[in-house]
Amino acid sequence: MEVGPKRPEFYVSVGGKAHAEEGLWAMQDLTARASIVARLVRVGRGLLGDCERYEAVTELRVHFGPGYRIYVVEDGPVLVVLLCG
Repeated sequence: MEVGPKRPEFYVSVGGKAHAEEGLWAMQDLTARASIVARLVRVGRGLLGDCERYEAVTELRVHFGPGYRIYVVEDGPVLVVLLCG
């Protein structure tokens, strides 16, 4: 993954659903949700932090609670969020 600012966007399926975004906003733990959103904001500024790349997919680790993960792929200046939880 290239270092530098990226614009995080949620993946939208062919059916028009952004499952990762819906799951994020449905989280009952507001502090956990805020931690995940803050992580995406930092990535948007080019600060990747603790992450691991698995071929095209990158796992961003959120060190809060049980240890949340955000899975993303890079598409030029856009970071497509596939799954978070």
